Amino acid sequence: PGSPPLPPGTAMAPFSPPPLPSPPTSLVYEFRFSNVRDPATADGVALSAVHFFAADGTQLAVQEVQNPGWASLNDNQHAGNLIDGQPTPYWLDGSIVSGGSCCGTTTLIFVMAADSSVASYELVTGGPPYKRDPTAWEVGFRNAEGNFVVMSTVTAATPPEERFATYGIMHASLPPPSPPS
Repeated sequence: PGSPPLPPGTAMAPFSPPPLPSPPTSLVYEFRFSNVRDPATADGVALSAVHFFAADGTQLAVQEVQNPGWASLNDNQHAGNLIDGQPTPYWLDGSIVSGGSCCGTTTLIFVMAADSSVASYELVTGGPPYKRDPTAWEVGFRNAEGNFVVMSTVTAATPPEERFATYGIMHASLPPPSPPS
């Protein structure tokens, strides 16, 4: 009688479904950290590296890192350490502690080497003590008007116990894009 039904997503053959939207493109990406593993005893927030990746998995180049409001606990542990390719010295910022209590907000601003579409990122723990590991943050970008646009919010991450270890690759936008069908 008739042709068998087409598989889902092919009903418009020979046309294909529209492509997934690309992540936004920006020169500036930002993290706003708001909690750490042990806020009761924390004296700061620390990481040894932050990496950004395109949708195809290519690592994106960062030109500069800014840490407005940085409260130094050690002048050698500045934000530039996050992109130097070395685990030590790592970045440490005491500004997340305000008035003796944790946690406020600590901001990192990453200026990319070129306009980039960040699809995912990776955080790497800093040195001991592990009480400084971030567990909550927003990640986003600066749009053409200079406004911060949140791509995703993490509220209860579980950092690895190991030092200089990856949190794993995380999608910059939540929920992550659906796989093509």
